[in-house]
Amino acid sequence: MNAGAKGEDPRRIAVVTGGAGAIGGAIVAALEAGGHRVVVIDRAAEVSADLGDEASTRGAAAEVLDRFGRGDVLVHTAAAFDVATLADLDAATWRL
Repeated sequence: MNAGAKGEDPRRIAVVTGGAGAIGGAIVAALEAGGHRVVVIDRAAEVSADLGDEASTRGAAAEVLDRFGRGDVLVHTAAAFDVATLADLDAATWRL
């Protein structure tokens, strides 16, 4: 998963949040098999971030743009689990 200088890699850049987990890892593998350059954003990944923290998330996005120049595909698989109906979830829960 190494990339050279910005703009050097002609493949589409796919960003996967939560890519270190089981579901995210499977998505990473499928995207790589399809020819994408995959950038994983996770707490302990190529681009480290706590997606429950807005500043950390913005920092990760800035790092992706700085290192790779763009993001062509975004797959958001990072998740928190709350047992509730969709109607019962408040805005704070969605930010987790």
